[in-house]
Amino acid sequence: MHESGVFASLLQELERLVAENQAKRVSAIELVVGALETSDDEHLREHFRMASQGTIAEGAELTLVRDPNPLSTGFVLRSVELET
Repeated sequence: MHESGVFASLLQELERLVAENQAKRVSAIELVVGALETSDDEHLREHFRMASQGTIAEGAELTLVRDPNPLSTGFVLRSVELET
């Protein structure tokens, strides 16, 4: 499943950021979703919730922003809030 790989990569990046910044956990994430990505926001949130269980991002608020470019694809991590 496409989303599983996306969120596995996202969690790796979040773990790196937490370690680099000597933080405790991730409290919020803003993710830009390409216009050509067909999964709806609730589906993506559910995948994130399942993938983040037991990780430094468990319980983090996930904000999804749809890219206005009609030809955009993929996902871009726009911002992260870390808890120290």
